[in-house]
Amino acid sequence: WLQTRWVVANRAVRKAQIAEGLAEAARAANVCLIQDDDLVEEVTDLTEWPHVITGHYDEDYLRLPIEVSRIELKHHQRCFATQSRDGKTANVFFAVANIQSKQPEAVAEGNERVVNARLADAVFFFDRDPKESLEDRVEKLSEIVFQDGLGMVGDQVGRLRGFVLDKAASLGVDANAAQRAAYLCKSDLTTGLVGEFPELQGYMGGIYGDMDGESHDVATAIAEHYMPAGAEDALPESAIARAIGIAERADKLLGYFHLGRIPTASADPFGLRRAAIGLIRLLADDALPMHVTVDEVLKEAAKQWNQQRVTIAISEATHAAVMQFIHERLL
Repeated sequence: WLQTRWVVANRAVRKAQIAEGLAEAARAANVCLIQDDDLVEEVTDLTEWPHVITGHYDEDYLRLPIEVSRIELKHHQRCFATQSRDGKTANVFFAVANIQSKQPEAVAEGNERVVNARLADAVFFFDRDPKESLEDRVEKLSEIVFQDGLGMVGDQVGRLRGFVLDKAASLGVDANAAQRAAYLCKSDLTTGLVGEFPELQGYMGGIYGDMDGESHDVATAIAEHYMPAGAEDALPESAIARAIGIAERADKLLGYFHLGRIPTASADPFGLRRAAIGLIRLLADDALPMHVTVDEVLKEAAKQWNQQRVTIAISEATHAAVMQFIHERLL
């Protein structure tokens, strides 16, 4: 009976239909679908009688970095991005409609209008942002709150820079390149494109750093320093990105524990467990070994807080509590 009312009640069947529809649409358009399992899961739960619609956006927007168009399509339209057979961005996208329309062209046109409008905004920011370099933007970070009670992002950048400079030898990185990357790593937070699409932070910093003429090592480190975002995500390939990531996670854990924002059994609103696990993974990975212990990392991060004297001082008790918290993640 549900089938006659255009409802596929079985979720697994809906999901399979969406996957098959996307694959068929990609073949018909002669493009490669950019796989996004999370988006497949989302649209499976949003549709009852799924049907894939093919749309196109203006070719002028192909000059956007591929992640910009992908993020826009995903987060604002729940559409799937594509690449050409040679790995370049394609202006073909796929939407999953909730019903098979008698006028699929009209549905496609509706999606195209919205996507083109959003990508026009992205192009506007992409063209405007590079007029001010990442270095020129650093001063603006003193106007962005890191966390109430913990000062500003500009303060944090100073601590990260001091950390990687002081520990460069133990972290296996060039001190000059590492401190430069740390100095610039948050500057893209002040750009219009990251303001519009926060998911692009780091990624756009790397793009803009390259456009500014920063070295490949510095630009890559900026792009990768948030990795890994989740417990199963890939680690950065850049040793400098790993060094900044270690510094940032230790800095965050000490700061939030100082404020008493310690995770409970049911709540971890600031992602401190994820930060601790990321710190462990970065230190333990044999691909780019770090000659530094967790305790040494926390001592150096605490030193940066205490030397800065902008907001707080990290006590021995806070250090011990964070050390215990990280140890529990290893058990």
